Amino acid sequence: HASINKSFGKGSLLSVLRQFARLRSDKQAISVGFVGYPNVGKSSVINTLRSKTVCKVAPIPGETKVWQYITMTKRIFLIDCPGVVYQNNDTETDVVLKGVVRVTNLDDASEHIGEVLRRVKKEHLQRAYKIQDWADDNDFLVQLSKMSGKLLKGGEPDLTTAAKMVLHDWQRGKIPFFVPPPQQNEDGPSKITEPVEGSGEEVVSSDRAAAAMKAIAGIISSQQTMNVPCQKELGRNGEDSELPEQSDLLVKD
Repeated sequence: HASINKSFGKGSLLSVLRQFARLRSDKQAISVGFVGYPNVGKSSVINTLRSKTVCKVAPIPGETKVWQYITMTKRIFLIDCPGVVYQNNDTETDVVLKGVVRVTNLDDASEHIGEVLRRVKKEHLQRAYKIQDWADDNDFLVQLSKMSGKLLKGGEPDLTTAAKMVLHDWQRGKIPFFVPPPQQNEDGPSKITEPVEGSGEEVVSSDRAAAAMKAIAGIISSQQTMNVPCQKELGRNGEDSELPEQSDLLVKD
């Protein structure tokens, strides 16, 4: 969970990054790129790891426009990347609800409301918009327009404006919605806590994590290191004017 003050899993991620750095036999620094859809929290994760705001964040897609190097430690650098939209079979509604496009750019926002009503529990919508019941998505928008004063000339409900309001709330997390994480095997190996070097925190490690790191080491040794093109001056502070030569490791967030 990405939060500067109340994070969850920060120590574990720091431990993994440090283990990646130790895999480099030549002691070179590694660069870890955060790659994913727009508006999924890439910059927020970096801010959490640094425990301060070093990357701009906003609840709209497209806030990060250039690649930016962030110094984590002397041997670990983080790369904040603009959002990447993958080519797949997503519908236009899927793309909108993933936050890939800005609501203000939609021609017909109302056509995406039906999926919001399907995904979100009814009680959450009732609590958020004070609407007790509705027959369909059009009825929901009509009631919302009247309750919020979104009306056209002649008192007609402004369904487009009401729909954009709902989608704005969705993209900003004001409408409660979550997907439970994958279940883990309860018979897994026992966990051992160990301090993270230089962080003053304790993290969780296990035999499973060690096996995963061994497998990752094998993959890294068998494949060519990927070079990430980036303007070297991006995102550097004065004390980081000369960074060591870096290998580039991309991690999807």
